[in-house]
Amino acid sequence: TEKPAFDYGHIVHALVLGTDLQVVELPFADYRTKAAREARDDVYAAGNTPLKEGELDPLKEVAEAVLAHPTARALFEHDGPTELSMFAPDPVTGVWVRGRADKVSEWEGETILVDLKTTPDADPREFNRKGIAGFRYYLQAHVYGQLWKWTHDGQPTPEMLFVAVSKTEPHLVSVSRLDWAYDDLGATAMKEALNRYKTAVDTGEWPGFGDGITLLEPPAWLTYEADEEPEIQI
Repeated sequence: TEKPAFDYGHIVHALVLGTDLQVVELPFADYRTKAAREARDDVYAAGNTPLKEGELDPLKEVAEAVLAHPTARALFEHDGPTELSMFAPDPVTGVWVRGRADKVSEWEGETILVDLKTTPDADPREFNRKGIAGFRYYLQAHVYGQLWKWTHDGQPTPEMLFVAVSKTEPHLVSVSRLDWAYDDLGATAMKEALNRYKTAVDTGEWPGFGDGITLLEPPAWLTYEADEEPEIQI
């Protein structure tokens, strides 16, 4: 199932990286009519991305904000490869691993990998909490670094820099790097994932959630928010 959020991120990537932008703008404000839905589905079937009327210009503004950031612009305008696909077997388990780096660039004389993320809030503290930790982008950074090492004999493992851009105006941009503790977490998570996958493939037994009934409790943040709500006077 296609998701607009994924489509928008893909389009911003294409605009920033200068790759082929396979977008078809449709003359509809929404997809509530049968004709609009059929037109949208035809665009997807052709391998392109549909956009409703007026949706492309705001995405161009997001991309322009990235390229207006001096550090981000320098990283993305470097003459290194763009959207580099990497495939290699893990030397220990033999499991094939794949990834696609948005950009291979250079920083302070070293080869680095650059990843562009559209996010609700590019504030480094929020991006760290919700993106790097919440979505485990640190695992992506470690996997891509390993893939580079496996596919480029003799070259050191590159660092990954994350360029985050806020999806809402004024489309603020931040550039972040991860410290050694994140790389340790990524290494552990990658090893666990590869071993779990290999075991499941070898045995035909895939991890589940058990046969019993799980008691669910409200998370701490929800309880805290409920306690903070003001009393309603009737």
